[in-house]
Amino acid sequence: MRTAPRDLGILLAAALLCVLGLPAWAAVYSSSCDRFEIDGNGFGSPGGALDFVDDFDDGTLAPNWTILLGTAQESGTNVTIHNPGFQTPLGNTNFEISTIENAAHEIENGEGDFTASATWSSGLPGTDAEFHLQLYSISPVIEAAGLSVNNFSAQVASQQGAPVGYSITQSLTHGFGGSFMTLQSNSVAITPSSVTGPIVIRMALDDATDMLTCSFSLDGGTTFQSPFPPMHVFNDGVSDYDILVGTAGLTPNSSPPPPPDQMLPLKLLSVKNPSGPTSRRISYKAKSFPHSGTSFTGDPRVAGATLNLQLDSQTQCFHMPASGWKVSGGSFRYADSFGANGPVTTAQIKHGRTGGLQTRVLINGAHGPVNIVPPGSVGYGNFHVAAGASVCATTSGANIQPNNSSVFKAKNAPAPAACYPAACSPSGAFVDGSANAF
Repeated sequence: MRTAPRDLGILLAAALLCVLGLPAWAAVYSSSCDRFEIDGNGFGSPGGALDFVDDFDDGTLAPNWTILLGTAQESGTNVTIHNPGFQTPLGNTNFEISTIENAAHEIENGEGDFTASATWSSGLPGTDAEFHLQLYSISPVIEAAGLSVNNFSAQVASQQGAPVGYSITQSLTHGFGGSFMTLQSNSVAITPSSVTGPIVIRMALDDATDMLTCSFSLDGGTTFQSPFPPMHVFNDGVSDYDILVGTAGLTPNSSPPPPPDQMLPLKLLSVKNPSGPTSRRISYKAKSFPHSGTSFTGDPRVAGATLNLQLDSQTQCFHMPASGWKVSGGSFRYADSFGANGPVTTAQIKHGRTGGLQTRVLINGAHGPVNIVPPGSVGYGNFHVAAGASVCATTSGANIQPNNSSVFKAKNAPAPAACYPAACSPSGAFVDGSANAF
């Protein structure tokens, strides 16, 4: 269940807007949903008759739904969700979001399978707008999974990594603190001529495997298409979700381009797994030579930092929120000795007196999940500060020994030619009432 009052979260979001002032953009978007239905999980036994149906025809959202963000009205046989909404810049795109939250039940892990769908009577969304059906959790990490129907201009499509024009996208997004990343995203383009009835978007959970299958209908539910691979949900301790139905408008962000990435030689990547998850330790250190011309841009005290670490096919994003950072002399230092924010215990970004740059991160599996384990062939690190540059290193060319099921240790590799993997970044899905964005 949610651990923080929903109203408190909305107040925090409002307070943030009052402090920062409203952004200087205004999106126009509106879509109407005329039916939500679900069978199974917390709503009842799967199979047979539907357990919960709302045709949005009694003139009020209550008691089945509440407005989480933005603007929505129930009238006639529809709920229309539209601007103005909650405004937030996410990566290279500005989002304005309105969404309603199901107040009847939550989706809980271990409570059985379910199938849920939302029927949209308003047709395809306008330019640079979308509507969605999502599962959404804020504890112990932020996780969202579901389906959206989009209509993106070339500029917004490029920023979002989606097709130009009309498309349908499923996504799984993860976040902790102030940083977020997309774990899975799949899109298919559609044409207006293929839409012959109301658009229905549907999610189905296999509770035994925690796999979510998304599908859609362009003919009012007569036939469904399921071109997407299933997504694994209930990750990293998430045990329940709220159900969101909503819309959003997107505008390109005119902020200046980010500073150039910095490539550093690797000093050390040590991945240890002596006796199971809580014993895992990772040490990461990259350091450029004096007078190398490398430099660091950004301030982790503003929006935190992340380390996206990869060893062969294993990838994990480690988060260091702004609250843990302090500045001393020419370096920023992060400390979280008790694991309040996750497994990163200490980190450092340091400018040397002669112009060198150093990043260092220590990770302790006793304080949070560490999914990267030895052995391995090649490793990569991308240390990134929001609004700053990525600082990257690789083990390619390093001296690697030992390398067994207990320890992977790489030392002294040259700087890479480019940053890899990508920095942990916002995906542009939704925000919650506490002003977290992802």
